[in-house]
Amino acid sequence: MSEPYEIDWWGETRFTLWPNEELSASIARTGTFEPSTALVLHRFLSTSSSFIDAGANSGAYTVPAARWCKRVVAVEPSPRELGKLRHNVEINSFQNVEIIPAALGVASGRAILRVAGGMTAGHNTLAPRFGYAVPLGEEIDVEVTTVDDLDVPADVIKMDVEGAEVDLIKGAWRTIKAHHPALIIEVNPVVMAAYGSSVEELDDVLRQLAYRVHAIDERTGDLLPIATLAGCDGDNVVALPPEKL
Repeated sequence: MSEPYEIDWWGETRFTLWPNEELSASIARTGTFEPSTALVLHRFLSTSSSFIDAGANSGAYTVPAARWCKRVVAVEPSPRELGKLRHNVEINSFQNVEIIPAALGVASGRAILRVAGGMTAGHNTLAPRFGYAVPLGEEIDVEVTTVDDLDVPADVIKMDVEGAEVDLIKGAWRTIKAHHPALIIEVNPVVMAAYGSSVEELDDVLRQLAYRVHAIDERTGDLLPIATLAGCDGDNVVALPPEKL
């Protein structure tokens, strides 16, 4: 099948798959996507929560989160992924999702987004190069904003931003200090290095915030305290302030 089609998704929602992309192909094969991370997200959200989905892609987390919480702010810079995200929000008739067509960084401005081609659609980056052998679809000029400029009292921030995690956190400093959100972070040292960042830098910025880092048990979704992000390789981790431990 090469045409987009809808499936039942988490939280009694609907989700559209595009078979010519990696994320949709993975869901089509397994019927799920990062289920332990989704379980963690569900645990941290309530009907009064606000959730920022940084690097929302086509909405695999935005869509169920809109059922689980009061407000979702989905941030995505790629026009191609934005179209899919908007479609998935529309087919569920959500009124509590705000879509921001921008990248998130340390300061507001403009930047060049490298949009991945082929099956790797979604691996888009502000880095000067891809971390892996990802085909370049196009390079486009995009708006960059910050979490602080969004002015959202976030309870949870999920970030899948292809190396820009440290810059995103620095641009969210005021929000994090004020609201102490749980942070769900994809940590990939190769991709971070391509951006000019590192796991060590991410460890350091989280220590400055007094956040503790946890691995996610793939079987149960339980949070397992870890001393450092060294050894993480494409894993999702959860960073928490002391009051949420």
